[in-house]
Amino acid sequence: PNGLFHANRINLSVIRADKEVKEHTTLLRMQSREFYNDPAPLDSARSRSFSFLDLKSQIVAEQLTFKEFKMYRNIQITELLNMAWKSDRRMEIAPNVVALVDRTNSVSYWVACEVCMCMDLRKRIQALEKFISIAKKCADLHNYNTTMEILGGLNNVAVQRLKRTWGGVSEKYNQIWDWLTDLMETKNNYVNYRQALGENCPAVPFLGIFLRDLTFIEDGNEDMIDRRHVNYQKIQLLGSVVAQIRKHQRGAYKITRLFD
Repeated sequence: PNGLFHANRINLSVIRADKEVKEHTTLLRMQSREFYNDPAPLDSARSRSFSFLDLKSQIVAEQLTFKEFKMYRNIQITELLNMAWKSDRRMEIAPNVVALVDRTNSVSYWVACEVCMCMDLRKRIQALEKFISIAKKCADLHNYNTTMEILGGLNNVAVQRLKRTWGGVSEKYNQIWDWLTDLMETKNNYVNYRQALGENCPAVPFLGIFLRDLTFIEDGNEDMIDRRHVNYQKIQLLGSVVAQIRKHQRGAYKITRLFD
């Protein structure tokens, strides 16, 4: 996920955040104390000043999972064929794939912004640890798409250059970070991630890897052999990847929806 976007694209203002990023901001307005790390009752002063750091990691992870699984389930088979998501007509013929890809960039942007907008070193460390915790909770829920989104945000150059902030992260969260990095490591064709995903249902796989697999198959195999015979091996390869995508769309998470 390194280099998903350059540092100069990190604007420390939520004004530039798109609809999906603003949707996450609604999480910060939840005022039921079961959502907060501090069990103390919310008084009027706190309700005006609470921050993202007050939310429980499990709650945030569950709500992100609820949203992304819904988007993932909406993807239709036709959107995955002939690299429809790269077509000039992609908004028409692959709207759900495009929506989830756009969301991936938006969430990564949101993560980087949340960390960089903390002016206080202690708060930045807390934000960093919070996102590491959320990423782990998402992985525990088999929501690897959000896990990768968070890793992408934290691997952004603007966040990575915060040496003092990373230096203040506790050993506990450093170990979790190392585990997450190893889980989503690209070596051996994402072997660790693929093994972790396995047959789990429901799950939210990292869509980017499936799209890459489909692209390699499309680009590396001709549709016809000797201009006369259909390349059935290519069809089988494409069908295998599409079947994996469909498999993980089954089932449902037992998560209560908390916001629109």
